[in-house]
Amino acid sequence: MPAHTVFPFLNENNKYKYVDADFNTVIAGEYKRASLFTATGFAVVMNDSFQSAVIDKKGALLIPFGAYEIDLAVVNGITLFRKTLDYNNPLRFWNWSYSLFSGLNKAVIRSKIEIGVLETKQRLLFKRMMTNAYPKPSLCPITVDEQHFLLNDCLYRIKDQKIRKLKNNIIRITGHSTLLKKYKGVYSLFSLSGKRIIKEDFIPVDNWYFNTKHETILLEGLNEYVKRNTFPKILKGKKSGKIYSYPDFDKTLPAEISGANEITIEQIKKVSIIVSVPQSIYFLLGYRVNETNRYDWLVIDQHGNLLPELPVENFYITSQLGEILWPDKMSLLPDTFLNEGWKLKKLSKINGSGKHFIAHIKAGKNTCMGVWDQSDQSWIIPAVHNNILVLDQEKGIYAIEQVKNSGYLLYNSKQKVYISHKKYHTISSRGYVSRKDNSDNIVYFFIDIYSGKEFI
Repeated sequence: MPAHTVFPFLNENNKYKYVDADFNTVIAGEYKRASLFTATGFAVVMNDSFQSAVIDKKGALLIPFGAYEIDLAVVNGITLFRKTLDYNNPLRFWNWSYSLFSGLNKAVIRSKIEIGVLETKQRLLFKRMMTNAYPKPSLCPITVDEQHFLLNDCLYRIKDQKIRKLKNNIIRITGHSTLLKKYKGVYSLFSLSGKRIIKEDFIPVDNWYFNTKHETILLEGLNEYVKRNTFPKILKGKKSGKIYSYPDFDKTLPAEISGANEITIEQIKKVSIIVSVPQSIYFLLGYRVNETNRYDWLVIDQHGNLLPELPVENFYITSQLGEILWPDKMSLLPDTFLNEGWKLKKLSKINGSGKHFIAHIKAGKNTCMGVWDQSDQSWIIPAVHNNILVLDQEKGIYAIEQVKNSGYLLYNSKQKVYISHKKYHTISSRGYVSRKDNSDNIVYFFIDIYSGKEFI
């Protein structure tokens, strides 16, 4: 996350103006609302009439003030914008309706949504829809590589500052750039070049069977641990009947397991998770241990051979809530590093961190949190705090709430010091914070999360 050099400063008039780190004004003018500048040099501001606009670092308008809502997002050095304008759409008289609360309704509220490129004004999407209709077009681009990104189930390519839509209905991209496309309930797998990786269509299933030497085992309700997501977890070839499993659908699941004894067969019968380990020949079969949230695992290869362990490192399986299911959490944080009376309740991997985890510890009637480094087998932040927020993992910046409702403190884990002793009711990774003023009113403003400097 890049450090900011220009900040919205909340002055005594409850207006924002832009200043540098030494509080020198860099843009003339005050705004009712103001955002941080993007890495590409743009910000969203609002005037006293509640109209929004986009400015650059000289204060020039890129999008003029208007009665719309504006969002910005940066992908591969390109700035995308979304403008949303709500308006009254008159109804034909035969569509009028009457309500005891609102009286005669002669119009409905609709939205105009436009997504485009700020630098070039290229339009990527324009849509009119009912304001309360879902899903709405989002502005959450996902980078695929330096030239490609996903947005609203579409694959785009950037070339010479121009963006071209390559494919629609792309609902997922796997770790090795395989595109999962859905059209009329049928799925297919493509490369970025547009070629089919597997030359057949698929249908989603939630059951499969394994043949062993002694019996055939039918498994049902598979991979429900991730079923809330919009993409399927097991795909079956419409012609071949072959099975491909989440997350990369990169190889076929064997129908026969070799070397299963009576104990293994009973374990296979309880399997509820099947995961294809990416870029390998292995699968993990998970089954819940005694109605708990803990799973035990069997390892098989693409030929159905049972293996004593998975010969792959740095692969993790998480639940819907981000809890580590594989490897076993006790192997990542052994009991020897827990105080007497502590119980490891949950372990969540910090994105982009390598082997850093948020640990949730049950200590008597209380639950506390800490940050664990599995590589060094040490506590980055001791597990004695009520809550911990990751603000910038790479630079080791966290927000720590020591006791419930006590407020968040900025903490630098690399230097092992609190950056500031000022507490905040809420705090985001962008440095947007809130706290109560002397009149007990909630005030929102910006801080520099690296220095603790307040712009108010």
